[in-house]
Amino acid sequence: MRRMYEHMKNNENVVNFLNDEINRKILQEYLNDSRQSYREISRKLGVAPGTIITRMKHLEENGLIKKFTVQINLEKMGYIITAITHMQIRGSSILEKDNILFKLKEANAIYKVTGGTDIIIIAKLKTTMELDKYLTKLNNNKAIRRTHTYVVLDTIKEDFNHI
Repeated sequence: MRRMYEHMKNNENVVNFLNDEINRKILQEYLNDSRQSYREISRKLGVAPGTIITRMKHLEENGLIKKFTVQINLEKMGYIITAITHMQIRGSSILEKDNILFKLKEANAIYKVTGGTDIIIIAKLKTTMELDKYLTKLNNNKAIRRTHTYVVLDTIKEDFNHI
């Protein structure tokens, strides 16, 4: 119970933090370009570099920022197929950390969801042969009752870098 309270309190702190306009602008600047220095962002927003440093430390300490990274254009690397797989599972064994879901190198995102589907996987692949091997791997797993896969024809919008 105490852990749940601390989690709720931490989320409340993050929500309160994001209600501040400067904090949201700082975060958006880093989402736009994470290579920017504190000084560059302070100049753009008209606040002291120390303000940026303090607020960024707060974001990291409260777990709002997981890591700083680059965003790769997967299509330019040859990953031209996006497959969205809806999956029904048997029991809960597939959700254990040593099961197939955690070993799927093709999976870019795995979601546990509500409704007639238990799991949704978004996978990026280079060829239809890779897609076939990926689907065969899923369908041969006894913990998976059924899969239904959609292949994306065109990406209208895909942007995880905004708040």
